[in-house]
Amino acid sequence: MDEQDVWRAARVIVRRHGMYAEFTASRRVEEMTVAGDRSGEAHWKRILRAVRDLQRLKPREDEAVN
Repeated sequence: MDEQDVWRAARVIVRRHGMYAEFTASRRVEEMTVAGDRSGEAHWKRILRAVRDLQRLKPREDEAVN
């Protein structure tokens, strides 16, 4: 899964699940962990990070603001 796919998936989850997007992605990480699917777990962790970035209200301290 390349970076574009990660962000595309994150945008879809945010659009579909709104304020529950982070919960939805977290649940998928947990499902992959329980199933022992390390590859799926890694993919969903990347998607979860992207979802969190998309939903952030304030920039990080080290982040440039345009």
